[in-house]
Amino acid sequence: MDNLLLLITALLLGYLAGSFPTAYIVGKVRSGIDIRDHGTKNMGASNVHLVFGIVYGAAVMVIDTAKGLIAVLIGRWLVPDVAWVPYAAGTMAVFGHVFPIFAGFRGGKGAATIAGVALGIHFLLGLGVLAVYGVIGFIVNTLAISSMLGFLLIPVVVFLSSAPWPAVLWSAAASALCIYRHWPNLQRYRRGEEIRFRDGLLRKQR
Repeated sequence: MDNLLLLITALLLGYLAGSFPTAYIVGKVRSGIDIRDHGTKNMGASNVHLVFGIVYGAAVMVIDTAKGLIAVLIGRWLVPDVAWVPYAAGTMAVFGHVFPIFAGFRGGKGAATIAGVALGIHFLLGLGVLAVYGVIGFIVNTLAISSMLGFLLIPVVVFLSSAPWPAVLWSAAASALCIYRHWPNLQRYRRGEEIRFRDGLLRKQR
């Protein structure tokens, strides 16, 4: 019974950590706007970068990544004897970022948060995901494809690392949600409408 209560607590805290609406807060503090009404209308680091510049975008990226990392650490701390709980808590952080209770359940797409989950589960795995985001994004000049490849990589690596099946399923659920949220970006890329990665890197601070 105690373990069940701790498990529920880990999942709830993971969700609440993910629900922290970083980009929304930055928009309100910086210019009194709802970031979801501007730019790409996404509550994430890339849109903050688009609207306010690289410094604000980088800050949101770091905090949103930390949300996933913190959720994993909470799961590991509260239920250290159940190997799949950190994956579950991290997945709940991704759900919290996408459907944040503190921002009307209209959140971001989960890329930075799932990268933080990967960092928390296995540091080298997280670095690999971030490398996929960056290197492939730079080569193909869009984050739509590189992000999806990163999402697909996570459950595969979890499976190959001999993690328990519940951990693989939780990781697959988080990845599937992020792919679903990024699908419109892929469609825009096919139409030639997606913001180019290298152009975004050169965008100046406003």
